Amino acid sequence: MSTLLSSRSNSHSSPLRRMLAVIIALAGAAYTVAGAKGVTDSVCVTAGCALYKGQTFFGYSVWWLGTAGFALIALLAIFNRMSLARFAAGMGLLIDVGLLALLAITSPCLACLIAGFLLLLLFLVLAVPMGLLGRTVVIAWLLVFSPNVIGSMRSVTSPWPIYGQADAPMRLFFSPSCPACMLSTKESLEAYPEYVALFPVAESDADKRKIAALVRSLAEGKGMPQDLRAFFAGVDADTLPEPGTELRWKLFRNRLALYSYSGGDTIPFMMITGRPGPLVPEAQEAPATPAPAQPDRPMPLHPGMPGMSHELPPAVSPTAPRIPKPIFPQTDTPSPFSGCTADEPCPDPGQPNSDKELP
Repeated sequence: MSTLLSSRSNSHSSPLRRMLAVIIALAGAAYTVAGAKGVTDSVCVTAGCALYKGQTFFGYSVWWLGTAGFALIALLAIFNRMSLARFAAGMGLLIDVGLLALLAITSPCLACLIAGFLLLLLFLVLAVPMGLLGRTVVIAWLLVFSPNVIGSMRSVTSPWPIYGQADAPMRLFFSPSCPACMLSTKESLEAYPEYVALFPVAESDADKRKIAALVRSLAEGKGMPQDLRAFFAGVDADTLPEPGTELRWKLFRNRLALYSYSGGDTIPFMMITGRPGPLVPEAQEAPATPAPAQPDRPMPLHPGMPGMSHELPPAVSPTAPRIPKPIFPQTDTPSPFSGCTADEPCPDPGQPNSDKELP
């Protein structure tokens, strides 16, 4: 038992372990200083970076508190106070468990995950071989770190919209050098400006510089031009500077998303979720046309009657006369007449009708 304890003590105080701990601690301090100065903003592309940027604790930036922690551990390791350095690293890792749990619930911060990973490496160098408490803290840290990594990867690989929301009902992928894309963007911005999101895709270096010019124009508050073809026509791509690493990464994400959605790089490519609005403008009900006023005069009894017009009213059209059908069916063979009697014979057809007094 004494031999085992002595070997552990020698392992903890070995010059190589101390040097490695100092290097990692100084790297963590330099990284947190860069985070406090905003240098890490270019590599932090997740939503949590913007959400937690500028957060303070007791009036001090969280980044500066991390710098103080890494610097303290580096000083303890330099002066061979390894037990205190191990304790400080363990407390820092335990605090980071709570911070990572908060990020997992809300939104992951990629820059914060890098700082936490440096802290884990420092603790492993100082505490291995570790006891039960140390293993428990490491397992808890890994449990809350894993969902943050998954969330960060989803956020990193999701497409980047230059206009609109990433989850807009209409998502249009376009390129500045695609004439059909310019027509599609113009129609979408004119018809559904509040429902569409535009995702630029660069097909060449000139496209990247033109997109960078549009990004600068939007950053200046000029707003998204509805006619992007006219905007890009006024941009001289040869005189523009090369886009930065952040924009190149965003354009790569858009191309990656385009491949995953369509299986190719055909543009323009539009995705529609639900019904963003009326597909055609709603037709306005036409006012009912009043019926033409009828003339306030009697209808002509005969076209040739004096004082009457030969023209029919506008709402009346001439129709063929309706002849009533006979009550009894007509046949070609006349039926015998049986109305005459012996007392009163039938009149002779050749004789003229004599006036007869009615009863």
